Amino acid sequence: MIVKENSNVTVHYVGTLENGDEFDNSYKKGTPLSFTIGAGKVLKGFESPLVGKEIGDRVEISLSAKDAYGEINENAISEVEMDKIPDNVKMEVGGFIRGKTQSGHDLIAKVLEIKENSYILDLNHPLAGKDLKFNIEILEVN
Repeated sequence: MIVKENSNVTVHYVGTLENGDEFDNSYKKGTPLSFTIGAGKVLKGFESPLVGKEIGDRVEISLSAKDAYGEINENAISEVEMDKIPDNVKMEVGGFIRGKTQSGHDLIAKVLEIKENSYILDLNHPLAGKDLKFNIEILEVN
């Protein structure tokens, strides 16, 4: 069966940075990724090269930062007072914390700096500003 708009597909993939460092691998996780073409659940540049392909095909794609998770947004780096972070949250430079925005959306922030009374947090996606490569294997098409 050929992949087309609205097809449900299942793939295995390996994601690497331009320097070859691996950032994600569904083979190692033991769980392939399933999604519907055109539903907007994965990066558009990840799904569109699959259209016209078949089960067993392998696709290699490269995405620029702007077509993946976007460029670094300096406005997404902010200073947060220490008393705004719960005491049970471990804060260390280079580490990540999870939380919710005031509107209830999930967020992940990287701790850039710990000051005397505040933290400098980067709310950009961890892969923002990075060009990405994917090797994709199509397992199922419905």
